[in-house]
Amino acid sequence: MLALAATFVGFSAFKYVHRTNNHQTEKWFMYDGEGPINEPSSYQLGDGNGETEPDCGPAGLIRCAVFVESDGGSPELPDEDALATVGSSNIKTRTAG
Repeated sequence: MLALAATFVGFSAFKYVHRTNNHQTEKWFMYDGEGPINEPSSYQLGDGNGETEPDCGPAGLIRCAVFVESDGGSPELPDEDALATVGSSNIKTRTAG
Protein backbone atom coordinates (compact mmCIF):
# COMPACT_ATOMS: atom_id res chain seq x y z
CA MET A 1 0.00 0.00 0.00
CA LEU A 2 2.86 2.35 0.87
CA ALA A 3 4.46 1.71 -2.53
CA LEU A 4 1.21 2.62 -4.27
CA ALA A 5 0.96 5.88 -2.32
CA ALA A 6 4.61 6.74 -3.09
CA THR A 7 4.01 6.09 -6.80
CA PHE A 8 0.99 8.41 -6.81
CA VAL A 9 2.86 11.21 -4.99
CA GLY A 10 5.87 10.85 -7.31
CA PHE A 11 3.71 10.98 -10.43
CA SER A 12 1.81 14.03 -9.16
CA ALA A 13 5.07 15.84 -8.39
CA PHE A 14 6.40 15.03 -11.88
CA LYS A 15 3.27 16.47 -13.51
CA TYR A 16 3.57 19.64 -11.38
CA VAL A 17 7.24 20.17 -12.30
CA HIS A 18 6.55 19.56 -16.00
CA ARG A 19 3.66 22.04 -15.97
CA THR A 20 5.60 24.79 -14.13
CA ASN A 21 8.77 24.39 -16.25
CA ASN A 22 6.96 24.70 -19.57
CA HIS A 23 7.71 28.30 -20.54
CA GLN A 24 6.26 28.04 -24.03
CA THR A 25 3.13 30.13 -24.00
CA GLU A 26 1.43 32.16 -26.68
CA LYS A 27 2.08 35.88 -26.43
CA TRP A 28 1.82 39.01 -28.54
CA PHE A 29 5.10 40.19 -30.06
CA MET A 30 5.43 43.56 -31.80
CA TYR A 31 7.30 43.59 -35.13
CA ASP A 32 9.91 46.35 -35.49
CA GLY A 33 9.01 46.92 -39.16
CA GLU A 34 12.60 46.71 -40.32
CA GLY A 35 14.14 43.30 -39.69
CA PRO A 36 13.33 40.01 -41.44
CA ILE A 37 9.80 38.79 -40.65
CA ASN A 38 10.99 35.32 -39.61
CA GLU A 39 13.82 36.60 -37.35
CA PRO A 40 12.98 36.54 -33.61
CA SER A 41 15.22 39.55 -32.93
CA SER A 42 12.90 41.64 -35.16
CA TYR A 43 10.23 41.39 -32.44
CA GLN A 44 9.77 42.61 -28.89
CA LEU A 45 7.34 41.46 -26.25
CA GLY A 46 4.05 43.36 -26.47
CA ASP A 47 2.30 45.34 -23.74
CA GLY A 48 1.20 43.58 -20.59
CA ASN A 49 3.99 41.01 -20.87
CA GLY A 50 2.54 39.94 -24.22
CA GLU A 51 -0.90 39.27 -22.76
CA THR A 52 -2.63 42.33 -24.26
CA GLU A 53 -3.64 42.34 -27.92
CA PRO A 54 -1.99 45.40 -29.49
CA ASP A 55 -3.83 48.22 -31.20
CA CYS A 56 -2.11 48.55 -34.56
CA GLY A 57 -4.41 51.21 -35.95
CA PRO A 58 -6.28 50.70 -39.23
CA ALA A 59 -5.82 47.26 -40.77
CA GLY A 60 -3.56 47.12 -43.79
CA LEU A 61 -0.66 45.35 -45.40
CA ILE A 62 2.22 45.86 -42.98
CA ARG A 63 2.71 43.33 -40.20
CA CYS A 64 2.78 44.98 -36.78
CA ALA A 65 2.35 42.07 -34.36
CA VAL A 66 2.05 38.30 -34.13
CA PHE A 67 0.49 35.99 -31.55
CA VAL A 68 2.81 33.01 -31.29
CA GLU A 69 4.58 30.82 -28.75
CA SER A 70 7.51 32.33 -26.96
CA ASP A 71 10.89 30.64 -27.10
CA GLY A 72 11.26 28.29 -24.13
CA GLY A 73 14.81 29.53 -23.55
CA SER A 74 13.92 33.21 -23.84
CA PRO A 75 10.29 34.10 -23.11
CA GLU A 76 11.06 37.65 -24.34
CA LEU A 77 11.45 36.42 -27.95
CA PRO A 78 9.09 34.55 -30.26
CA ASP A 79 9.89 30.97 -31.21
CA GLU A 80 11.62 30.87 -34.61
CA ASP A 81 9.66 27.82 -35.81
CA ALA A 82 6.40 29.46 -34.73
CA LEU A 83 7.27 32.60 -36.75
CA ALA A 84 7.96 30.51 -39.85
CA THR A 85 4.54 28.85 -39.69
CA VAL A 86 2.37 31.63 -38.24
CA GLY A 87 -1.15 31.60 -39.64
CA SER A 88 -2.88 34.71 -40.94
CA SER A 89 -5.33 34.63 -38.02
CA ASN A 90 -2.39 35.26 -35.65
CA ILE A 91 -1.05 38.32 -37.49
CA LYS A 92 -2.13 41.92 -36.92
CA THR A 93 -1.42 44.44 -39.66
CA ARG A 94 -1.56 48.22 -40.11
CA THR A 95 -1.41 50.62 -43.02
CA ALA A 96 1.85 52.27 -44.00
CA GLY A 97 2.41 55.87 -43.16
